[in-house]
Amino acid sequence: LWETGQESGLKEITKEFIYSHFASRGLNYGATFQPLKWIRTNGERCVAAYHLADSLLDGASGYSLHPSLLD
Repeated sequence: LWETGQESGLKEITKEFIYSHFASRGLNYGATFQPLKWIRTNGERCVAAYHLADSLLDGASGYSLHPSLLD
């Protein structure tokens, strides 16, 4: 199931790997701007899970999609 990323044969890429990879290329994100929880891929397609940081939840109702999730 692509919606949950539980299809067999998908490789999981962890949040720690993703953000350390970005940092190695000069893209440093603070905790508030690290919404990805994981990415799973079969090499052709990807599915990801993300969440809005708790510190941003109070002001989130004014957005359809919070800007921190787009970064």
